[in-house]
Amino acid sequence: MFKVTTPESVGIKSSAIKKFITLLDKRGARTHSFIMLRHGKVFAEGYYKPFDANFCHRMYSQTKSFV
Repeated sequence: MFKVTTPESVGIKSSAIKKFITLLDKRGARTHSFIMLRHGKVFAEGYYKPFDANFCHRMYSQTKSFV
């Protein structure tokens, strides 16, 4: 299990996360959820209905798209 913390405590502005979410919505991304980690700590996590943290389904990583 990862430790949960605030974005600022790992050097990320909360406003940058809000901007990321707004951009996803504006572009119509079909995102089920997202989890952001830095230095082994979860600093942001969000789910789009009807999905939640306990919803089991097949997921694919988009990490390689940004690397």
